[in-house]
Amino acid sequence: MMTDEQIQREQREILDEVRALGDGIRSLEKRLDNLEAMYETNETDEEEYETDNSIKSCIKNTMNNFDFAKVHRIMEFLDWKWHIQGNVDDGVYEVPSVEKLKEEALTLLNAAFRDTKEKEFDSYGFRESIAATGGLKAWACESRDEGNFCELQFVAEEWREEPV
Repeated sequence: MMTDEQIQREQREILDEVRALGDGIRSLEKRLDNLEAMYETNETDEEEYETDNSIKSCIKNTMNNFDFAKVHRIMEFLDWKWHIQGNVDDGVYEVPSVEKLKEEALTLLNAAFRDTKEKEFDSYGFRESIAATGGLKAWACESRDEGNFCELQFVAEEWREEPV
């Protein structure tokens, strides 16, 4: 037979497990939402770039070689949070997961390439664009003769002095 104290301890343990399961479920739901968003983005990208394999290859290689886990660790260390939901003043902010970083990076790379399409080639035969948010910076460049280039950066500090 269990004492009242043992029963209360067992009840607290069960409640703690239920809370942990709830947190785990919410975490899994967020991951699922992120994956679904990435899938939708990939579907759109496939359609948009189906005739330009060099852009798809450039984005794929960049995504495969960029160290998202390192960026995530840095953001955790700096407690660098992104706005996740709600309004800006009292919404939810958290350090983005690796999956969220990948999702945003893919969106930025595609946006940068989309923006290059709206520009004219310069006198050297290039047109380029940048898309950035939350420390991630995507650069895309199309060349008449040399193919496509892209770059993804995580920028924590930057300064540029312009001539006056």
